[in-house]
Amino acid sequence: MNCLEQFPQAASTDNTIVSLDTENYITCLSTTFIFEKHEGNVGEPLTAQIAITSFARRGSAPITLSNVAFQFKGCLSEIHLSHAAGDSVSNNASQLIDCQLEEQTSSTEKPRWSGKTDLMFHVGQTKVFNFPITFRDSGEVEVISSKFDIETERFDLVVSTNELPFNHAPKWWIPSGTTVKPRKLQTGSGSAVKVLPKPPKMEIRLPDVRDHYYTDEPVTLAMEIFNKEDEDTEAMLEVRLLGRSKDSLGYSWIRDAASPMKEAPPPVDNDDMDLPGHVVGRLAKGEKTIEKIRFTAPSDPADYALEVRVLYHLLSDRDIPISKIMIADLVFTSPFETSYELTPRVHPDPWPSYFSLTPSSGDAFGIAQKWHLTAKIASYATETLELKDVAVETHTVHGGATSTITREFDTIGQEDSVMEPQALHSHSFNIDVRKTNLEERRPTAIDTSLNVLWRRKESEDMQTVTTTIPIPRIQIPGGEPRVLASVRSSPSTPGIIHLKYTLENPTMHFLTFEVAMEASEEFGFSGPKLKTLQILPMSRQEVGYVLVPVVKGEGAEGWETEGGKRGWWITPCLRVTDRYFNKTLKVLATDGMRSDKKGVGIWVPGDAGKGPEGEE
Repeated sequence: MNCLEQFPQAASTDNTIVSLDTENYITCLSTTFIFEKHEGNVGEPLTAQIAITSFARRGSAPITLSNVAFQFKGCLSEIHLSHAAGDSVSNNASQLIDCQLEEQTSSTEKPRWSGKTDLMFHVGQTKVFNFPITFRDSGEVEVISSKFDIETERFDLVVSTNELPFNHAPKWWIPSGTTVKPRKLQTGSGSAVKVLPKPPKMEIRLPDVRDHYYTDEPVTLAMEIFNKEDEDTEAMLEVRLLGRSKDSLGYSWIRDAASPMKEAPPPVDNDDMDLPGHVVGRLAKGEKTIEKIRFTAPSDPADYALEVRVLYHLLSDRDIPISKIMIADLVFTSPFETSYELTPRVHPDPWPSYFSLTPSSGDAFGIAQKWHLTAKIASYATETLELKDVAVETHTVHGGATSTITREFDTIGQEDSVMEPQALHSHSFNIDVRKTNLEERRPTAIDTSLNVLWRRKESEDMQTVTTTIPIPRIQIPGGEPRVLASVRSSPSTPGIIHLKYTLENPTMHFLTFEVAMEASEEFGFSGPKLKTLQILPMSRQEVGYVLVPVVKGEGAEGWETEGGKRGWWITPCLRVTDRYFNKTLKVLATDGMRSDKKGVGIWVPGDAGKGPEGEE
């Protein structure tokens, strides 16, 4: 660097700066920068190399660089090496030097890494500077330019490289005996790297999640957080229960009694925890903790996605947030399927007389009807359930009437209290409907629901659940004449059946009916074969028959099994015709009977000692 000594030096104390670029000038120093991998992660060290080779003329003096720097685009600003005198070899043997760089950050600029090393180069010598870089943000990082400075007493020489790519065949240098040798990179260009978010090592598990849950039941869900990071962490949890229709379920955290402050957010002036959400707190390396939430399953069958997100940071690096998300499917199914049968009954109370009104303290004093509602409940659960109670709740009564619905039996029988999977149980209810006054003729409609109180039988600690199942609107006709058939067995003579027909006239007109019982080969009967009935307004009359079924031998045609018993059906045919309108009324079956296209059927058990189950 003595080529300028023959020229006089300017009076200024500042050195002359000579700037050259490799696009127009050829330099005797080759500088390259490569990353070891084409992908890295935030917060994890990624090794990089700067290789500088001297191609100076043989016999030339060593070249000492004041500094060398590489500029980047992306989430990294610059890597800068400064000269620090060291034990430099006197020959041209190449070296691999491990450097320790320091990160310099500010709120307004991107990170910059700098360090000091020996930058003296002999002729033909290659020095490879090996160092790790830790990225703070994710994104693409690529080398865009480089420069090196040589500072002397008379001038400063700056050589820059701006043309890209300036390293067409990236090589990674490795030790080889007393020297180093290059090997070709297998994964694309080494001058660029894709920085991915830091891979979370925190694990989220659901230790007791079920394959499915049932509607309306309270659910307690445990989430196990396992710290598999190499150091202590501080973490929080966020949970969402998302449905297909973008609706979400609300939930609450279950606070551990041993740590009552776990639910409370950290104080504002607490620098140790600045994460939002449900605070998990500090977790040591390898430590586990369990957090629980409680919520009520939706009332309708649905599929939900449980999204659990743990957000944490390492205690050694609080500036880098790390997150882990786990998504699990939660299936909510209905434990029951129901069907209903509505059959009429003969109301035992006398009808009010239009000609002799009895003072009543009640608001309703019109015609009363009695109905029988059978709710058939099938278990769609995959485990045994225990029924605690079954009740019908009345919401609204339409059509100028009052309604009272009671259970047929006060308690659930032992055989009905336990429901095995796919089991079918029937529950009976009485419906008493009374019109508010005698002039009310509108049909009655009742909006109801079935409340089933149950719990899982697997443990005595399981909570009781109330499942509400809507019942189709109960339609009760009013203002039209009807015929009810009821049956009972003879209390004194086995095999004798008492059949009673009740003709009701809820209208304001005198009605005349012709009643005709058809003969049958299935039974003999005692009672009027033909009869004319005149029924006053707001009144009813009864016609009774005694039936003697024709006994069939076991195995004869018509034998069936009903309720586990053998027997057969007989179908009396009573024709009731309104003489004025010439209209035939349909006979309605009550308890212990069936109705089909043939008419009203009566069950005759195979053992002659018992009659059909009906009214006594």
